[in-house]
Amino acid sequence: MVFFSRDKEPKLYNIPVLTAAAAVLLLFVSRMADPQRLIFANGVLTVYFTLTAVFLFIAFRRQAAFNPYSYNIILYSGFGLYAAAMVMIHARLTLYGILHPELLTDKQMMIVIIKSPGNFLLLTSPVPVVLSVITIIATVVLIADSKEVKFQNIFGILLPAFSLAGLAGVVFFRLLSDSAGKEYLFGDLLLILSSAVYLYFECMFFGTLSAILLTSNYHIRTSVDNVIVLGCGLEPDGTPSMILQKRLNTALSFAAEQKKTFGKELNLILSGGQGIDEIRSEASSMKEYLLSHGFPESRIFLEETSVRTKENMSNSAEVIRSLRPDGAAAFVTTNFHVFRSGIYAVCAGLKAVGISSPTTCYYWVNAVAREFVGITAEKIKIQAVILFFLVVIYGMLTIMTYKIY
Repeated sequence: MVFFSRDKEPKLYNIPVLTAAAAVLLLFVSRMADPQRLIFANGVLTVYFTLTAVFLFIAFRRQAAFNPYSYNIILYSGFGLYAAAMVMIHARLTLYGILHPELLTDKQMMIVIIKSPGNFLLLTSPVPVVLSVITIIATVVLIADSKEVKFQNIFGILLPAFSLAGLAGVVFFRLLSDSAGKEYLFGDLLLILSSAVYLYFECMFFGTLSAILLTSNYHIRTSVDNVIVLGCGLEPDGTPSMILQKRLNTALSFAAEQKKTFGKELNLILSGGQGIDEIRSEASSMKEYLLSHGFPESRIFLEETSVRTKENMSNSAEVIRSLRPDGAAAFVTTNFHVFRSGIYAVCAGLKAVGISSPTTCYYWVNAVAREFVGITAEKIKIQAVILFFLVVIYGMLTIMTYKIY
């Protein structure tokens, strides 16, 4: 897979067509007098979710080839995971109907469908529990190592805490529903809606994780003219922080690799202004570091006004356009930050590929939690629309099940 090698963005026209075809088949099956109709219906749903998962996987790969730094990457992988979960649930129900056709009723099938998010959550509950515990431990180690509590690191505790609390809430509503009996609509409604919302965010987290892993492990095999190095804090004496040194070392290694492979000298655009607690701009500090490591000054260009990643990219894009607007570009940042930085690069009009620098495992775990919160918050309108439809659909199905049956 080569990033930015596809000319057209993938469109998911096949999923609406598939959905319409599945709806027609289900309507036809529901009117059958055959006692095997429920088995057929589950078979249709199993095939439907299987094909949906396949189409989403194909769209994921095509999106990565068109633009890997897109929120669609998260949506395709996240909903692909959800579709795969539905495949397991309906395949199991189909097998149950084949083995025990006399026990499979219309109401039982509807209850399985509306409770499928909760059943899947309970089945996979060890996964979010283990990840939450790992994240909390990593954050505690990070705070102990840095000997200070930063606000940004608190997300490494808050996110897993909310995750565990949400899972506990789903279990509580499940117990409330079971203790009240099958006809307790309110308890089931709380269980189903909370399960659907929790499962959605769980899928989006794994979608974000897949996007981070995809973009941070990509290796550039083509020549590059300009490389942006994103700033990341200075020490009290004005020298680059350890994380920033790793970014600069990565840039130096990449420049040497480009010279060896393609025989060309690339430009380094050092992007970073002066923070309120810094004695100089990050760009000037980076320049001094690179000069001390033998990088030619004539190939160094400074961007000293930005204080946020979005500004880093937009301001650096102007520098690149003044140098060689048609030249290939890349950017260097820490591995967990590549995907989000790439989003800002695309917004700035750059088709720049990310080059990841390493970090410690415990810092990476904490940072991924922060990236998930940040990316999700930036797409709050999309989240609101999806959650609205999830609540409406599962709410209506639940009420219909209890009213009809």
